Amino acid sequence: MKSGSSKEGNRFEHWSPRVAYREAVRAVRQRQEKLGFQYLPHGQQQFLAVAEFDGEVCNGGLAQYFTNPAGKNYGVVLEGFKNRRMHQQRLITERWLQLLPANVQPTDAASVGAWIFSDPPRLAKSQALDAEYYRLKDDFVEQMVRWAEEEGAV
Repeated sequence: MKSGSSKEGNRFEHWSPRVAYREAVRAVRQRQEKLGFQYLPHGQQQFLAVAEFDGEVCNGGLAQYFTNPAGKNYGVVLEGFKNRRMHQQRLITERWLQLLPANVQPTDAASVGAWIFSDPPRLAKSQALDAEYYRLKDDFVEQMVRWAEEEGAV
């Protein structure tokens, strides 16, 4: 159901943005469990990939995202950032990817981990990008709630 098509209106309007974001992610995950990721509308696939990215980054940084299986979806995440005009998040992620040498593929979690964690100055650069990402959290949450509403995920 699209936002505003319900007689109750926006079900998130009385919630804090963080609670609304958490509930939106929960709703899309439930839909994914029922239908399968590949059967979600493309915008909801992007929404879920971006939410998973955010969860990993907030839990352990960009290095954690790219050293876990979720990192294989980074292309969908970058596409979601681009489509939703989340330019700062996209640029931070692209700058992190530029830290990787040509022989380390972003989708090879083991190689990424071995490379990024083997050098303290390199890890410090990664952590500096994490700090830039964290500063964007409040705006990110509000953008994600709007996205979920526009995708009819709530």
